[in-house]
Amino acid sequence: MSTERGVLLTHKQIDLKNATDAAFGAAGGQDRFAKATGRSQSSMSDSASLDTPTFLRLDVIGDLEDYGRGRPGHPHITRALARRQGFELVPSGSSGDEASLPALLGQLGSEVGDVFRVLAARVGSAAPMSVRDHDDATRELNELSDAVAALRHAHAANRPGGASSG
Repeated sequence: MSTERGVLLTHKQIDLKNATDAAFGAAGGQDRFAKATGRSQSSMSDSASLDTPTFLRLDVIGDLEDYGRGRPGHPHITRALARRQGFELVPSGSSGDEASLPALLGQLGSEVGDVFRVLAARVGSAAPMSVRDHDDATRELNELSDAVAALRHAHAANRPGGASSG
């Protein structure tokens, strides 16, 4: 039985497909992940394709995100699902010491630069934004939001007197 192709996905489904594709990238690619886990490469491809209504099962998502651990944006799919529900995802082991602040500020600056790079190309353009450009801008804005959340966590952990005010 072949997978249905050429379907029209919702924005929420496209966000999950983009997160799945990023997770495969962090795991070393669809082929590598499929071979390492004994799964079908074609089913992995379908799960990241914007042309199919196929999505990964939760247990496969867990395995995929395990393979991408430590890579930028990890865990991609979990982060996309949290964002969809209105939450920011910050690792529980995130450093809250003052020594991490310079690195977090550097990351924040880098992410701001990425947002400017993607959106500045659109300034003054009379042409409508393509879906791909919109998705690129959304990805960069999400990465900026993640950097802000990590910095907020570190800042709160360094509140004079200890306890965070929220």
